[in-house]
Amino acid sequence: MFPWFWVAFPLTCVAVACAIAAFTAAPAFVSGSGSFWWDLSLPDDRPSLQFLSGEQYRRFETLQQAKRILPTVAAVGVVACIWTWRRDRT
Repeated sequence: MFPWFWVAFPLTCVAVACAIAAFTAAPAFVSGSGSFWWDLSLPDDRPSLQFLSGEQYRRFETLQQAKRILPTVAAVGVVACIWTWRRDRT
């Protein structure tokens, strides 16, 4: 028998760590609010122009996808680890 537990367990650990990181990512990293180039507000009361570059938009989209996909992958991995451990496929 192939030891599937030793394949599923490390992948599950990585998925759980990535899921936690996706939900606890620093807001300044995700939004770019700590960056001078992100917040180009003008000194007086004129409205400022803000836009997302392609890279900043991909940050938002990647994080939103990670928040949807990674918890599911982690849960499936935990179930797979339990199943392979119970079936004695270690």
